[in-house]
Amino acid sequence: MALDITTRRGWGARTGRTGRPMGRVRQLIVHHFWRPDVPASASRATERSVMRGVEAYHASKGWSAAPGYQWVVFDSGRIYEGVGWGRTGVHTAGYNSVSIAFCFGNDGDAAQPTEAAWRAASDLRAIAVARGALATPFRLTGHRDHAAKSCPGNRTYPRIGRIRTAPPTGDDDMLRTGDAGNEVGELQQDLNRLVWTLREHGRIGTTREEPVRQPGWYRLKADENYGAKTVTAVAWAKQQLGYRGGGNSAPAGFLARLATVAWANPGLYRAEARNDTQSKRLVALEGHTHSEDGSIVP
Repeated sequence: MALDITTRRGWGARTGRTGRPMGRVRQLIVHHFWRPDVPASASRATERSVMRGVEAYHASKGWSAAPGYQWVVFDSGRIYEGVGWGRTGVHTAGYNSVSIAFCFGNDGDAAQPTEAAWRAASDLRAIAVARGALATPFRLTGHRDHAAKSCPGNRTYPRIGRIRTAPPTGDDDMLRTGDAGNEVGELQQDLNRLVWTLREHGRIGTTREEPVRQPGWYRLKADENYGAKTVTAVAWAKQQLGYRGGGNSAPAGFLARLATVAWANPGLYRAEARNDTQSKRLVALEGHTHSEDGSIVP
């Protein structure tokens, strides 16, 4: 599954990036908009307008962060940056400095999020863990666990555990043992890059987070052959990314998630990497282009 992420600049945030610097936390809290209840058929323009409306409403309340959530996931499956990584939000009294918040842009009392939204939230959770924003194990709760509210809704709350695991997707389109060629070579390069990213760039603000241990297969030779070493590397990467499914193979959904996380950083992607082959491949996967200052816009 390819992630579709719009930054604050992309949706037209009118306030500066707010909140205080925040390191790695051990809790993820799930919210919903309730109102407006934005349908999956909504256009990007509508979603951007809603984000600006939420920003204005939160700012009018005098909150130190607007919007108060770290990320918003609409039923379309598109993700919008709120406060973003490494900054405290204003979403749950008493927990803002020790948690991050994902907010679904729907009415969770009327209906649970769409499959696209669940998958996007799960992929976003994988990025949060991979880049050091969210520790493992972590506590997953709903807003109602900390306040007298129904949030994230009676239809959504019983299912929030879906964010912990990756729903299998695209399993019919995969790379398998014995395959050879350029696509396998790209997979091998992404596997090596994932190790480098998790070891070297688990950063939140100015805090260096604990890197992962280097696996024995690191510096996998990109020989474009899906052999035993690639099988081992794929199994390791699936464990790191929380991806289930596909056995020893590399499904399309796993390939997209691998590319997303392998090339992710605190600014979503490393600025110095944005012109190389792998970054262009990721941009193509996600349908984004880079602006001159390195931010990602729709």
